[in-house]
Parts: sequence; structure tokens; C-alpha cells
Amino acid sequence: MKDKDFANRLAEFTSKRELARIRILSNPEPYIIDLTKRCGELLHVLRQIEYALSPDMVCDVAFDMDIKPIDIQGEALIRCNRAKKLLEDYKHGR
Repeated sequence: MKDKDFANRLAEFTSKRELARIRILSNPEPYIIDLTKRCGELLHVLRQIEYALSPDMVCDVAFDMDIKPIDIQGEALIRCNRAKKLLEDYKHGR
């Protein structure tokens, strides 16, 4: 890509970004509503992932299927606990 083409694309991108920013600033309410909805959906997914990683899920599934709970392998438990800690840290902004 030549310098002139690059400069033109950069100018086009910059102007589109600026127009989007102005559009958001002129009426932020729809964007705030959409963002709030998306954050709620993300939190719901994070909670589902957290539950899926917990030993409680294994016990709940075993109970629902009327079987003895399966012993969780040590390595899998360590990984699940680490993933759960990362999710908790993310949720609390750490």
C-alpha cells in the first residue's frame, strides 16, 4: 500500500470514527440502553461459566441423573478453581 493510499484510508477511518462519536454524543440514551443490556447478558454468561466450572455442577448433574457423584480429578479441580478465580477477579475489576 502506498503512502497516499494509506493516508486516504486513515483519513476515511478517522472521519467515520468521529461521525460515530458525534452521533453517540448527540443522543447517548439508545447506546447506554444497549450497553446496559449487553453488560447484563455478559454477567449472565459469566455466572453460567462460573457454575459450569464449579464442583457443585458435577454434584447437581449426578443428583439429577440419580447416580453417585463422580470424583473430580485433582488436575481438573485445580484448573476449574483457577478459572473461577479469574472470573471473580474480572467481575470485581481486579
